[in-house]
Order: sequence, then structure tokens, then C-alpha cells
Amino acid sequence: NSFSCIVLPLFEGSANKIDTEYGIRNGSVFLNITGFKEEKQQEVIWLKNSSRLAKGKGSDVKYYKAGKKYELFPNGTLKINRLVEEDSGNYKVTVYNVTGQLQVEENFILSVQGESPSMSLQP
Repeated sequence: NSFSCIVLPLFEGSANKIDTEYGIRNGSVFLNITGFKEEKQQEVIWLKNSSRLAKGKGSDVKYYKAGKKYELFPNGTLKINRLVEEDSGNYKVTVYNVTGQLQVEENFILSVQGESPSMSLQP
């Protein structure tokens, strides 16, 4: 007698899900990974329009753009500072486990809009 067994990996993220985030010019925005379970040996990679922005594994983080534009947190969240219209676009995050297997893949669309209205108080 012989039998077959099919093993299907279960991922917490969904490649088909696209989150739309909005940011204000000159402000900051946080792109959060839903369902992320932080483990020390996970590798997190953020891309914008297929170009690498940041890669992190534990406390070791590498940024591919100069300056303090991006900040990668231990939970995989990407913070984008000093937003400009050129920051609008498609972002993708992938999370791999210690053996290199894909755990989470999530896509975002960021739309940067005009500056926030300033408040002025009249005496």
C-alpha cells in the first residue's frame, strides 16, 4: 500500500490584498504589516516599485537610500519621513523565516497629498 500526502503551507499574509495608505506632504506615514509575528531570525524586505528600500533581520538593518528618509522597526513597520509626491507609488513587503521560506507578502499603495491645512487663530 502506498499513499500520497500533500502539504500546503499556510501564510498569514495575502499577496492579493492591497492596502491604500494616505500621507500628507512633509509629514510621515507608517506602513504596518498585518498579522506580523515578530521572530528574531525573520528577514523583512521593503520595496518601492521593485527597488529595495530597506532590509532588516533582527537589529541588523540596511537602508538602500541615503539620509533618514526611511526607518524600519523590529515589528516590520516601515516609516517614511518628509513625504513628497514622489513617495507615492506601490510598496511591497516580504517576510522570510529563518529557513528562507516566505511567511508574509503584503502590497501597499501610498498616495501623498498636499500639505495639511495650517490653523491660524484670530485674536
